[in-house]
Amino acid sequence: MKSSRVLKNSFINLITQIIPIFTALIFIPISIKLLGNEQFGIYSLIVTLIVIFNYINFGIAPATTKEVSKYLASKEYYKVNSIIINSFIIMLSIGLICFFILNLYSNEIAILLTKNNFKLSIITSELLKILGYMSPFIMLVIFFRSILEAKQQFLITSLNRAFLNSSIFISPSILFINKTFTLVDIFWFLFFIYTISVLSLLYFTIKHLNIKFTDFTLSHSKSLFNIGIWMMISSLAGIGLYYADRYFIAVFISTIAVAYYVASYDLVTRLNIISGSLTSALFPAFSHWYEIKEYDKIVKNIIFVSKIITILVSVASFIIIVFAKTFLLYWINAEYSQNSSIIMQLLVIGVLFNTLAVVPFRALSAIGYHKFVAKLYLIETPLYLIILYLSLNEFSLIGAVIAYNIRAFLEMLILYFFLVSKKVGLPFMIKADKIFYFFIIEAIFIILAYILADLDFNVKMLLSSLFLVLYLLAVFKFIISNKEKELGFILMQRFSK
Repeated sequence: MKSSRVLKNSFINLITQIIPIFTALIFIPISIKLLGNEQFGIYSLIVTLIVIFNYINFGIAPATTKEVSKYLASKEYYKVNSIIINSFIIMLSIGLICFFILNLYSNEIAILLTKNNFKLSIITSELLKILGYMSPFIMLVIFFRSILEAKQQFLITSLNRAFLNSSIFISPSILFINKTFTLVDIFWFLFFIYTISVLSLLYFTIKHLNIKFTDFTLSHSKSLFNIGIWMMISSLAGIGLYYADRYFIAVFISTIAVAYYVASYDLVTRLNIISGSLTSALFPAFSHWYEIKEYDKIVKNIIFVSKIITILVSVASFIIIVFAKTFLLYWINAEYSQNSSIIMQLLVIGVLFNTLAVVPFRALSAIGYHKFVAKLYLIETPLYLIILYLSLNEFSLIGAVIAYNIRAFLEMLILYFFLVSKKVGLPFMIKADKIFYFFIIEAIFIILAYILADLDFNVKMLLSSLFLVLYLLAVFKFIISNKEKELGFILMQRFSK
């Protein structure tokens, strides 16, 4: 498995995931206008549950990707077949369990989320029931993507991911078609979209894999659970780490406050697409290279991708900080600009740390240190929830941002420290002066963004363009090595073909 092919798949992922960002830019203001602040807040909360399904599959999906990649590397195809069938059975079963839970407890969950608002609780309960019907299909989408990613079919999976994410943003606009449509109709539309998605991914899975349903043993379920249980702990902890803030805001402040927070949070945290896209192709590759002891490839790709993510997210963060107020004013309205701009400007710092943490997270999980990651998240989650609760009580919405930024920074620091230590057995050779220069360049760049944010618009445009050029020249000169420049040139040649 060549590094250039893996990195090419990473950039395919990144490019396709830009589509939902532009979709969000266009359709979030439309959704807010059509649904109103309260209903948009409820819609955002239920949609978040769809995302959470990625974290409650007991780690079976990433474990499947890891194991299939490993056995493809060793050419043990009968084990590949058995792992796939066992994973299918488990993922479908999880989906059915979610169906029963959501249908049994939809009323109780709805009352909790809507703070006894009778009208909203009825709608929310209906949405949760529909989500229950969607549950098996959501799990199967995750399952099929895990298989195709193990085969490095990232063009298919990334397009599917972009399609589903874009559909979530576009769906409320069906109210334009018929004014009598409700939130319930919107979620039935999403149910249809997920059904189509499952069928299309099934087709591509059959096309790229020769699966024999008679050639498997249930004993491989144990190996999936042995790996998956720790990834599940990481995933469940991830729910608290990544999505607790909006639910805490809903319970301790209001659903309207959720709308103000989510408008900025969802847009800014879309920067996670950069790290998620660039590292998703690396996850099975790391497992493959580790199996055949090509450790140098793992290290070189970790360092290169960490640099690329930092540069891309820093540029995006700079632009967001400088133009947040103006953007929100014209994107949504003056009310949102006043209430959400400071949230957006401060969140980008935490998001920068958070996106960087994805690299060591993927690497450690792929090479067998998923237990360490799980234990870290297990300790981190309750501490974060306590800080979040205290911060919300003390600083209201800004408190959620403070808690998020603290958690993201500490997580990134611990994961990278463990990765570059001798404990993982990878031959890291990192020059301290390179790290120092990079830190200084990044700090100056971000501080300049906050200084520019309060200047006249025309002055901001001129100076921000100048500083962006200077930043890129600095990292190209002092941070990117000659070998990394050569690799970048090879990637551009591959994309041009």
